[in-house]
Amino acid sequence: MNILVTNMFDLMHVIRQFSQMDGNITLYA
Repeated sequence: MNILVTNMFDLMHVIRQFSQMDGNITLYA
């Protein structure tokens, strides 16, 4: 189960980096 949680956090981190590069992405809807 911990692996799933870790993957979720890693995915969120990657999405945040992409959102910083591309301002068009809004994940805070």
